[in-house]
Amino acid sequence: MLALTGREGLRQARRRSSDVIVIDLGLGDMDGCKVVQLIRAEPAGHVPVIIAYSGYHHRETEALNAGCDAFVLKPAIEELEWLILATRAEVQEFVETAGPAQGRRFPD
Repeated sequence: MLALTGREGLRQARRRSSDVIVIDLGLGDMDGCKVVQLIRAEPAGHVPVIIAYSGYHHRETEALNAGCDAFVLKPAIEELEWLILATRAEVQEFVETAGPAQGRRFPD
């Protein structure tokens, strides 16, 4: 599914049970980190992996603090694809051991 705004993404996250959500932090109507916080504040149930996608490396800490499981610096299509296919444990291990997004090397 695709949402073009933060509000639409939030509505879809509430209606559907997604395994992975990729969110651009630079949304026109809402800040992506705010959308993530609202998704994470929902009552417990299915908890998706949320991947922040941004062209600004300085937003990584903010995104992770908002509840994102991973941060990918644009343009990084192969890395994004790897994270979407990875398990939650693989994503968590990667985030904990790989360092800042601008210098990361993803597993082959």
